[in-house]
Amino acid sequence: SNLATQIQTVQNNQNVAISKIINLATQVQTVQNNQNVAISKISNLATQVQTVQNNQNVAISNISNLATQVQTVQNNQNVAISKISNLATQVQTVQNNQNVAISNISNLATHIKTV
Repeated sequence: SNLATQIQTVQNNQNVAISKIINLATQVQTVQNNQNVAISKISNLATQVQTVQNNQNVAISNISNLATQVQTVQNNQNVAISKISNLATQVQTVQNNQNVAISNISNLATHIKTV
């Protein structure tokens, strides 16, 4: 009877141990599942970060290109302003020459009248 009791006690202890092992295995599986979810989220976040960096690089390139275009426009404007200034100088020279010619013609007409 004592042996049967001892055997029953051992079996009970084994059943408790098996139950604890099963519970522990379940907890380990849960941890692994949570780790897999975390790894997936980290991977997705890394992909999003890379996308943001790529978009930033594109934006920087676009801004750089736009700045180059603005500089080109400013250079062209400066050239145009210089050409307009030169043209205005030429117009002024023509007007001065016309005024001199008119004065010379007037003086000549006066001289012819007196002669």
